[in-house]
Amino acid sequence: MDDKKILFREKPTGIFVLLLKAKLSGREIIVMDLQRELNLTYSHALKLVSIYNDNGLVSVEKIGRKKVINLTKNGEFIAETINKILLKVTSSH
Repeated sequence: MDDKKILFREKPTGIFVLLLKAKLSGREIIVMDLQRELNLTYSHALKLVSIYNDNGLVSVEKIGRKKVINLTKNGEFIAETINKILLKVTSSH
């Protein structure tokens, strides 16, 4: 069994990791990117983004027709923490 699956639900955690990597590389992420890169349905990705937005972990900025998803300060802290834990778990084997 994958050690990451024991600690975290893969897809919700993947959103934080993907958004963190995108922020570090200067890349914009929209819901469709989450859908494609994390193998989510569009509605599931939108639901998770909505929950994270309601809890102050991400912000959604409308730019033209796109809704760009960004981590807030709290979301970035959580994403960095998750990423550190995942790196620790995967490097311990």
